Amino acid sequence: VPLSGGGLLGGIAFAAKQIKPEIRVIGVSMEQGAAMHESLTAGRPVLVTEVPSLADTPGGGINLGHQWTFKLCRDFADETVLVSETEIYRGMQALFRRERLIAEGGGAVGIAALLAGKLKIDGPTAMIISGQNADLDQIIAVARGEPVRVGDQLVKG
Repeated sequence: VPLSGGGLLGGIAFAAKQIKPEIRVIGVSMEQGAAMHESLTAGRPVLVTEVPSLADTPGGGINLGHQWTFKLCRDFADETVLVSETEIYRGMQALFRRERLIAEGGGAVGIAALLAGKLKIDGPTAMIISGQNADLDQIIAVARGEPVRVGDQLVKG
């Protein structure tokens, strides 16, 4: 499940565990600015610095005074995984080229983690792939294998 502030991950994890308690639910976020991942690691909500990313949708922090999504993720998600900008690029590219799906970087983090070998698949698996909010020029560049500028860095597959 794409992970930023934890609303999507927390809600899906809570609902899935009500249906099948032994199910594994994993949140995937970008390496830089992974607010909920860092908060879960610290055991409490923490501030992170926002950094430009191909996965701009999961960017941003979590409200330090708002404990709902933190508690849902802490209590019901099994794990979080981080992916690099290059891995996100490759995930977006693979979805476009192999599946003919347009997904923004934030929606491609799951496939990015899978392709990078960061997820261990054991049995039936579902993945949330979302969003077509990426800049069209960026999507075309990624599909062609051209480098894209993200903040002050150049990302390529």
